[in-house]
Amino acid sequence: MVKTSHKRFMKKEKNKVKLKGQRLLPKGQNVTNTNFKVKKIVIKEQLKEAGDSELLSKKKLNVKELVSRLTHHNVGMRREALLGLKQTAEICTSEAFVRHLPTMLESAASLVIDRDSDVRADALKLLRAVLAKV
Repeated sequence: MVKTSHKRFMKKEKNKVKLKGQRLLPKGQNVTNTNFKVKKIVIKEQLKEAGDSELLSKKKLNVKELVSRLTHHNVGMRREALLGLKQTAEICTSEAFVRHLPTMLESAASLVIDRDSDVRADALKLLRAVLAKV
């Protein structure tokens, strides 16, 4: 009886899938290829030259970009945008100023009730500069 169970055991072992030894890559194929294809990202809006009719701050941002930064969640970004709008209001001519006056007043007025006291103070400074220009 012992011999028959041993034969069954050997037959089961023989039918199992055998794992072969570790296969190594040939010598030239185990090198990592470090060549990358790179393409520049070009944003057409950034390539546009600012015209003389467009108002720009000292950081070369126009009024539309500054107004969009006023709604940013970061307090520093909102303060920088208010400062830029104040600079453009002080520098600009009357024709360009009249065109952007409603957006400046609306954005500054909405920030007068901001949570941060520094933003409120800067918004009031912007309103004073705009109203002095008017």
